[in-house]
Amino acid sequence: MAFAQHTLLRSLSAETAGFLQDEITPVTLSPGDVLFEPGQSLDRIWFVQSGLVSLVTLLQDGGEIDGIMVGRHGALGLPASLGSGRVISRAVVQVEGGAWSMSGEACRQAMRRDEEFNGRIMRYYEAVFAAAVQLTACNASHSLEQRLCRWLLTCQDQLGSDLLPIRQEVVSRMLGANRTSIASISRVLQDDGAILVRHGRIKILSTERLSRRACECYAVTRERFRSIG
Repeated sequence: MAFAQHTLLRSLSAETAGFLQDEITPVTLSPGDVLFEPGQSLDRIWFVQSGLVSLVTLLQDGGEIDGIMVGRHGALGLPASLGSGRVISRAVVQVEGGAWSMSGEACRQAMRRDEEFNGRIMRYYEAVFAAAVQLTACNASHSLEQRLCRWLLTCQDQLGSDLLPIRQEVVSRMLGANRTSIASISRVLQDDGAILVRHGRIKILSTERLSRRACECYAVTRERFRSIG
C-alpha cells in the first residue's frame, strides 16, 4: 500500500506499516454514501486517498449546514482512535474516490507503537477542531460570496484538482443558501474569470481571483492543516 502518499500515514515506521498491512481495508467512496450519523458510536476510521467527504451539521428542519470538507490526506472517524467513538456530524460522500479503513483499536495500537504517527494524528485532530471553530465564526460573520469562494478553494485543495464535479444544488445545501443566490454569485465569479460552471461541474480558472474574494478563514484553516507536516 502506498502509505507514503498520505500525509497522516507517510511517517509510519516499517514495523508499524507492516502491522497495518493486515488491518487496513481498501474501500470505495460513492457519491451519496453516508459513512456515519450524529450520535453514532464508531469503531472505524477512514483515511481518505481521493474524493471528497463533507462533515455536516443537521438542523431541526432537516437541513444541513456547511462543515469540514475531508479529501486526500484527511481522515474520518477520529473519535474512534481516541477512545470516545461517538461522532457529532454526518459524513456524506460528495465526490467519488477511495479510502483505507481500519478499526479504532488498530489505529490506537499503531499510535502506541509509533510516536511520529501518534503526533500526526493528534495534530490533525486539533486542526479539524480549530477549523470547525473557524467555520462557526465564518458562517456568522462573512458574506455568502466570501463563504462560497472559501468553500470552492477548500474543495480544490482537498481534491487536488481545478475541476470540481459538484452541482450547484449541493453547493447551496452545504452553504445553507438558496440556489438562486448561489447561481447569482457564480455568474459574478464567472464574469471575473475566476470560475466556469458547466453541466454540473465547476472549474476553477483562477485561484488568485477566488482568493481575493474569499474571507481570511480559507488561509487560516489551510495553514493549520499544512502545519501537520
